[in-house]
Amino acid sequence: MATKAKVSKDVGGTSIPSVQRNYELMLVISAALTEERLNATVGGITQFIMGLEGTVAESRLLGKRRLAYPIKHQSEGHYVMVHFRAKSAVGPQLEARLNILEEVLRYLLVNQD
Repeated sequence: MATKAKVSKDVGGTSIPSVQRNYELMLVISAALTEERLNATVGGITQFIMGLEGTVAESRLLGKRRLAYPIKHQSEGHYVMVHFRAKSAVGPQLEARLNILEEVLRYLLVNQD
């Protein structure tokens, strides 16, 4: 017997399944940041995910690396990997937030399910 997923409504009134999905988020954050500000930026992103009823499984700083090409006039960036579980509606909200943050040079959000 198949089970039905719970359905919730978003602000627009469309029905979306409230199933938790596994995500992987790769961030390239400005190398001009101090270590304190880098940790605050990553902490703010993970808090945003948890504020949307997500659970962060792992957050790893992968170090400062040279970029293949300049992004926003910068040739280096801090790479950060975040694994988390959240509802599918979190994706667009998180991407909108990441686009606003000046510290984030690039990001890639992948649904692992």
